[in-house]
Amino acid sequence: MQLQRQIFFDGALALIFIRRREFRYRGSALDWCTTAAIAVILYTGAAWCFATPKPELEAWGLLTALAVSFLLTAAVAIGHASAAISRERGLLILPLTLYVNLVELGATRFLDAFDNTIAAYYFGYGDIVMCIWLVVAIARATPDGRTYLRGFAAMLLIAGLIAAAFLTLPKTRMFYAATLDKPPVDVEAIYYQQPHILAEHLDRIRASEPGVADLYFVGFAGYANQDVFLREVRQAANIVAERFGDNSQSIILVNNPATLTSHPMANHHNLRRTLLAINEKIQADEDFVFLFVSSHGDEDGTVAVNFPGFKFNDISAAEIFTALHDAQIEWPITVISACYSGSFIPVLEHPKALIIAAAASDRQSFGCAHQNDWTYFGEAYFQHGLTLTRDPIEAFHLARERVEARETQERKTPSKPQISAGSEMVQKLNQWLLEAD
Repeated sequence: MQLQRQIFFDGALALIFIRRREFRYRGSALDWCTTAAIAVILYTGAAWCFATPKPELEAWGLLTALAVSFLLTAAVAIGHASAAISRERGLLILPLTLYVNLVELGATRFLDAFDNTIAAYYFGYGDIVMCIWLVVAIARATPDGRTYLRGFAAMLLIAGLIAAAFLTLPKTRMFYAATLDKPPVDVEAIYYQQPHILAEHLDRIRASEPGVADLYFVGFAGYANQDVFLREVRQAANIVAERFGDNSQSIILVNNPATLTSHPMANHHNLRRTLLAINEKIQADEDFVFLFVSSHGDEDGTVAVNFPGFKFNDISAAEIFTALHDAQIEWPITVISACYSGSFIPVLEHPKALIIAAAASDRQSFGCAHQNDWTYFGEAYFQHGLTLTRDPIEAFHLARERVEARETQERKTPSKPQISAGSEMVQKLNQWLLEAD
């Protein structure tokens, strides 16, 4: 352990660009494994502490950490192979990377205490600072003085791998602080309560009045392990109610431990029952039904419907189309906030339909971290777009511009939000908005 203490001390000096000339240790395989294990334990412990009082492991954050480790290992291997990084000094990469990540953890936790928007802004530019800091520190501390000429190209490649680790991978933390209490789930009791809970919520929806076009909102938060989907659907329902009606015209289906006894669960069966019941309340030839689905998406054209302890099936575009068709919803507005959600458009598009997707069929969308209040697209569409205009189509164009600007600022792969507005739907929306004005 004396060796590791020296390594971590020298790493602290390297962090502030102080390069010791004399090194008394050599980088054997055992040294690498021991130092790496200590660095992993320290980082995991710090991430856990920063997520107190209720730390919860985030699987995507663990995968991101593994991907970063792989890229850094590749950088070290290239450095050793090219003799750009000496075996003795190469061990310093481990404490250097650890210290830079600890600084980032502390800074983001500090910013989160004020405003998630500030934290997002920091992620956009702070990562560049962290990346440059790490690359310069490594370049200063680790090169073998005999290999400057040959090592220059290798150091550029190493810098590229480190940049890939810091700037292109999603910024998902390993641990998040739970914000909602999650009581033990009595699956059998909940199973028998759900029909009554759904019936109670459906009974609260008032019937439409003939001659006046109304809008009915159905929210669907499909993924139970992250609270962002619950928050997003709740806030979207409030914004739609404020802009187009009142809360007696909305219902949300939610998968979240905190809402098991207060809200109907989000699954295919409850969605079908909800749409069928709403059809009995509306004037089908006059009223709009706004379906908002927020969850994770998959490249197979489905969105996740998940609740630990319950065996739900993911829901596909074809199943949503069938549910809308069977309920005879004539004027559906469907917004899907999920990765790869553009794959829903070809299935759902219709002259009387408006379909909006947060991402193209081959692209991921962003912002589904547990502690967030919104996903990127949800915030842009509801909190930004629909607060500036009551036109759902114009709100999409405002949202797309906002998402594109944010993704560019944070150097993320563009999600490319999509829209399909049927010709008859466009005419009806224009007429409805004109009459409302």
